Amino acid sequence: MRSTAISFLLAIALLALTPWVNTNWGIKAAWVLPQVGCAAIIVAAMINIVTYVILGQRSVANVISLSITATFGIYCVFFIWISQAAGN
Repeated sequence: MRSTAISFLLAIALLALTPWVNTNWGIKAAWVLPQVGCAAIIVAAMINIVTYVILGQRSVANVISLSITATFGIYCVFFIWISQAAGN
């Protein structure tokens, strides 16, 4: 559950920092920061899967956080990473 909260806060912080990083450092924030945010969400989903399957934590909070992070992780892979790999 903590990994879910931390990853979503990281994704929100990265979205908030995107314009600042782009204007001050000139980093292609539209490409770099979504990659980092998606990686954080996918790591949180993997942690939730491990706690559900291996450790047997089948609480309602863990099932909800697993469904949220797994769904958003799949979204990141299929829409954000693939669209950026295609050059869009």
